[in-house]
Amino acid sequence: MDSSHQIHLFRKLRVGFTESATWQGVVPDSFRQFRQQQPDAELQLNPLSSLQQVEAIRAGRLDAGFVFHIPKTGRELDSSSDSAIDG
Repeated sequence: MDSSHQIHLFRKLRVGFTESATWQGVVPDSFRQFRQQQPDAELQLNPLSSLQQVEAIRAGRLDAGFVFHIPKTGRELDSSSDSAIDG
């Protein structure tokens, strides 16, 4: 599908990240890819600890997050890191 037929799904994407995350690799690559695929969407970046990100996602304040270690806070988050990396 060419870019003139892309469906823009996001108006705003709220993403958490740990400030100690490296700025080379999956984090900036993901942001660049999102920007290319969703040029009209707002990308809201939120520097938070891993635990704060999990809590914010559960509370609906974040849509996604990049964490180094997901604390054991619930079964529904067990596979989220695997799917984000594989995606």
